Amino acid sequence: MLVTLRTRLLLMILVVMAPAAVFIAIEARTTYDTALRALHDSQTMVAMNAGLRIHLDLESSGRLLTTLTSAAASSKNEHDCDMVFARALPFAPGTVAVRARRPDGIVCQAAAPERRNDAPALFQMLDKADFSTPPGSAALRNTRETRFASALSAGVRYLIASIAIENEDAQETTGELVIDLRRLPEGLGPVQSFGGATLALFDRHDVPLLVKGQEMAQAGWLPAAAPSSLEPGNSVVLAGRDGHKRSYALARVPGSSLFVVAGFDRAPQRAVFRQFLALLLAPLATMLALWLAYSRMIRTHVLRWTNGLAAAARAIAANHVARAPDEPGMPQELREVGKSFNAMIERQESRERKLQAALEHNQHLTRELHHRIKNSLQIVQSYIGLGKRSETGAARTALLRAEARVNALSTAYRLALADGELKDAPVDAYLEAVASNIGTLLLGPGQQIRSELALGADSRIDRLTPLGLILVETLITLLAAGDAVSITVSGQRKDDGTLTLTIGTDRPGLADDMDRRLLDGLIQQAEAEHHPLETPGTLLSLRLKPDA
Repeated sequence: MLVTLRTRLLLMILVVMAPAAVFIAIEARTTYDTALRALHDSQTMVAMNAGLRIHLDLESSGRLLTTLTSAAASSKNEHDCDMVFARALPFAPGTVAVRARRPDGIVCQAAAPERRNDAPALFQMLDKADFSTPPGSAALRNTRETRFASALSAGVRYLIASIAIENEDAQETTGELVIDLRRLPEGLGPVQSFGGATLALFDRHDVPLLVKGQEMAQAGWLPAAAPSSLEPGNSVVLAGRDGHKRSYALARVPGSSLFVVAGFDRAPQRAVFRQFLALLLAPLATMLALWLAYSRMIRTHVLRWTNGLAAAARAIAANHVARAPDEPGMPQELREVGKSFNAMIERQESRERKLQAALEHNQHLTRELHHRIKNSLQIVQSYIGLGKRSETGAARTALLRAEARVNALSTAYRLALADGELKDAPVDAYLEAVASNIGTLLLGPGQQIRSELALGADSRIDRLTPLGLILVETLITLLAAGDAVSITVSGQRKDDGTLTLTIGTDRPGLADDMDRRLLDGLIQQAEAEHHPLETPGTLLSLRLKPDA
C-alpha cells in the first residue's frame, strides 16, 4: 500500500503527540471533575449559609420572645407588660408584633411603632395561626417547646413563633412573635457574590416565605418537583417550572421545620465544561496545526520540486523531451538531485542518439545485404535457366530441380522486399508462387498441381524459405516418377488460430522413398510440427503457429 509523505508525517505527529494527548485528556477530566465538585460544594454552602443566617435571626428573635414572655409572666397588670413590649420592639429588627397570654387571662401585646396602624390585622393573624407542626428543637433557647407557623397579611408573608414557659405552679405563659422576614438583620445573606443565584425560605407546606436573588420576582426558577423533596446537602440538576435546567441545593434551618432552597443557573457549569473541552481539544488542535504547518512546508519546499521530477520522468517515458526543475528557490539537496537527474537524461539521450544512428546504419547495411542476396539468387536462377537450354536428359532434369529450389529462395526475398524494406510476406501468395513455378518447370503428361490455400497469415522470411523448400522437395519427389498424378496443396486457419498446411495426392505411395531427414530439418527451421494425417491420400500435414 502506498503511503504519502503527508500521511507519514501525520502518523509521526500522532505517535509523538498521542501520549501527551492522553495525559492532557486525563488532566482535563480530573480538572473538570474537581471544578464541578467545587462548584457543587460552593452551591451547597450558599444554601447552608443562608439556613444558618435564618437560624441566627430566629435565635435572636427567640431570645427577645423568651425575655418578653418572662416579663409578661411577672408583670402586675396588662399596662405594665404592654409598656415593656412597646419599649423593647424598636430594638428588635424584624419583629413587628408580640403577644403573651398568662394563665390568669391577662394578655400583653404590642406592635412595632411603624406598624401600629396594622396592629389589629397582625393580632388577628396571631389568632388564626396554625401551630400544628411538631415543635422545633433549639431555634429558640430556654423554652420548653417552639412552634412555627406562617401567615399571609396584606400580600406579605410573615413567620410566627410560639413558645410556652412554665412557672413554679406548672402553669404556662404562652408567647407569640410576628417576624417580618424581609427585615431580618441576617436574612438569607448576600447573593451578589454568587452570580445567578436565587434563595428562598420555605415553610413545611412548601410555601415560599422569603425570596432573594436574581429571579426573586419570578416563580419559574423554582424546581418543578416539590422543593421539600430535594435531598439536603447535595447540589442536583433539575428542570425548573419554566422548563430550564438549574442546579438546586437544599439546607434545613436548624431547630425548625423551615428550609432554604438555592437555585443557580447553569452558566458556571457551562463555563467549566467549555474549559474542559478547551483542555481536551488542545492536543488535537496542536496536532492539526503542526500537521498543517509541516504539510505546507513540505508542499512548498519538497513536493513542489519532487512533483516536477516525477512529471519530467513521465514525459521522458512518453518519449517527450523534458528536464527536471533547476531553480534558485529549490532546497540545495533537491537541486542537486535535479541536476543529477538532468545530467543522467542528457547522457541517456546522447547514447540513444548514437544507438539510433548505429541502428539506422545497420538497417541500411541489412537492407543492402538482403537486396544483394535477392539479386544474387536471381542471377543464379538466370544462369541455371541459361545452362538448361543446351542440356537434355538427366542433366536438364537436375538443372530444372535446382532452378525450382533457387526460385523458392528468390521468391521469398522478392515478396519480403516488395516495398524496399524487409518485412513479413503473405504465406498464401508465396506458396502459390512456388507451386506455380514448379508446375511450369517440372509437370509432365497427366500431372497437375492444385492450390487451395486460405491461411490468411504473414510470416517472416526465415520461416517462409523452409516452408517453400518443404513444398519444393515434396513436389519434386512426387513428380519424379513421371506417372500421371494429381497433387493438392491446401492450407487453412483453425478456430484456435493455428495454421495447417497439407500436401495430398490421388496416388498414395509415390513419396515412400522421400528423404525424411531433410524434411524433418526443414520442418524444424519453419517452427512447425507434424499434424496427424486425416485421409489416406495425405502425404504431409504440418501445423504452424502464427508469428507473434
